Amino acid sequence: MKFYTQILVVLLTFLGCSESRINSVGIGLNKSDSISPEITEKQINTDTNILIIGCSESDLLDTNYKEYHYNNKNIINPRCFRKLTNIYCKPDTSSQMLARLTFNTTIKLTESNGKWYDWYEIEINKKKGYIRLCDFASNTFSSIKNNKQLIYFIVTDFSKKPFYDKKKEAVDVIIYKYDYSKKMFVDTFEIVDYKADIIKRLNSSNWKNVDLLLFYEINGACCGCTRRQLYIIDANNKFQKIFTTHLYLDDGGDGEQNYSNVTFPINPEFDSIFYNEYEYSWLFNKIGKPIIDRKGNQKMGVIKNINKYYHWDGFNLNLIN
Repeated sequence: MKFYTQILVVLLTFLGCSESRINSVGIGLNKSDSISPEITEKQINTDTNILIIGCSESDLLDTNYKEYHYNNKNIINPRCFRKLTNIYCKPDTSSQMLARLTFNTTIKLTESNGKWYDWYEIEINKKKGYIRLCDFASNTFSSIKNNKQLIYFIVTDFSKKPFYDKKKEAVDVIIYKYDYSKKMFVDTFEIVDYKADIIKRLNSSNWKNVDLLLFYEINGACCGCTRRQLYIIDANNKFQKIFTTHLYLDDGGDGEQNYSNVTFPINPEFDSIFYNEYEYSWLFNKIGKPIIDRKGNQKMGVIKNINKYYHWDGFNLNLIN
């Protein structure tokens, strides 16, 4: 097999899904582990002749994100977060291995995805290959604020049980925070019972001490379902959930409204963050019986309309009285 020059090689042992364990600093990686950006031309196994492919050094903290959309789900800048990741010629681990991708390598997805539950189809060396969902971060963001060089690998696809611990409660989203200046993972954040369909990075350039502000949404695209949103912040080296909002999806026939939302100003240090909860629905008296109008129809009215204002001081989100 002909080798490609100018590729990034990391000669480390592959960590499979079934063998990885989570700790306070990442998947299967310890604080002493480092990822070298050195460019070399080598082969990890001369017997199997498997090519090792990696990203260029200039791409490590790339902020020109490529976004994909499959089945009401978005994927932004997908990358490998393991030391080495196997790519197969078919969506089957028993099939021929095409290559191994190194840590932080960008994945180019094809348009033919959404067909397999456990796999994604990718383009590699002008060929089609397949990667397991648990082997790559579906969303990856970089942050160079506050004199830092951070990479956030967001893994959003899991089976009913986490691949790293079958006895543990199922985790829907995991964020792995990698400090490129230190060459190691520095934090991990788990989200349970909140499987994200849409993930967006929000503008936090004017947020004091904030490295990342993320928006998650569960689509709930059906009549009678509820679309839920979650806002997460990484500030002062700590992940926090700062807001949860929702939108009830009615069929429009009855005129019911049930939602909560949040509005962020350009600069939250000087302007307030606005939060609102609103509900318009059928009215009932104190003992639970419908309130009837003169025509014998049940009345509708505003049940809840709550407005709150918050201030971010660089360390905490404070409610303004």
